[in-house]
Amino acid sequence: SLYVSVPLCFFVLLCIRHHSLPPHRKSCSIATMASTAAPSLEHVSIEVQSDGIAVLRFEHPERLNSMDVAMVTDARAALSWAALNPSVRALVVTGRGRGFCAGAYLGESGSSGVGESAGSVVYQNMRTSWNLFGMDLKHFPKPTIAVVNGPAAGAGFGIALLTDVTIAAKSTYFLLPFVPTLGISPDVGSTWHVGRQLPRGFGLPLALLGPRLPAPDAQARGLIWEAVEDSKLWDRGMELAKQLAALPRTSVLLVREAIDAAPKNSLADQLHLEADNQRQLFDDSESKAVMAKTAKQFRDAAARRTQKGKAAKL
Repeated sequence: SLYVSVPLCFFVLLCIRHHSLPPHRKSCSIATMASTAAPSLEHVSIEVQSDGIAVLRFEHPERLNSMDVAMVTDARAALSWAALNPSVRALVVTGRGRGFCAGAYLGESGSSGVGESAGSVVYQNMRTSWNLFGMDLKHFPKPTIAVVNGPAAGAGFGIALLTDVTIAAKSTYFLLPFVPTLGISPDVGSTWHVGRQLPRGFGLPLALLGPRLPAPDAQARGLIWEAVEDSKLWDRGMELAKQLAALPRTSVLLVREAIDAAPKNSLADQLHLEADNQRQLFDDSESKAVMAKTAKQFRDAAARRTQKGKAAKL
């Protein structure tokens, strides 16, 4: 998703009527993830709030959080730190200001080296940076939620859908401008999500023609979980994040894997996978604690019903 010239980036930003472009800034090394304190990063922030919820925030509101390789590197460092932090139970991904992520940004020329084509440079950047970030987020070892506070365009479209749960402000939209404004292909998992979550009769025109997909329409078509009133978005995001944080971690990861595997599995394969998941979870300490709590609630409720029945006969 790293475009090789500034004019191409302008096309993406023009799609969302934003033109302010700041100078490129120095990125922090992934080595900071080893620290117990949250890493100090230039292009993103990561902090742990109450109830073990980590918030990863894209920090370039002046360009609607469009991303370059340095920003992607910072995001990967933040994810690595949160993944290793035992106090983190769930991850929220969002953007600073009025945008979630406007796609790719190039503050410098992005020119290729001697003998390298532009396509070769983009390919290498995607393989060594963008794609790894996508996999880090998709396979983050704790539950995740994207709180889409503004336009999710270009690469931002794919990033917003890589989490376990995605909610968005009702006023915002999702956009794939790649083909009509740039003549290139959607990336960062965008085609994976469109191909899996939308019928071809809608998904392919969405990618080819590049219309805005309002958040309420994205919810109606099953692309996201909820479209929320703007004023209630953050509170709703934190409410869902707390619910996710309270779930047994192994259960979340195995159910995620099972849902993702279903489209390619036969029924027999999926039944076998489900049985294997149950084998693991019935012996998992967190899951056993949840089952014990639920069993007690059922017993208590049954006892109350019995007591009321006895009282009614008197």
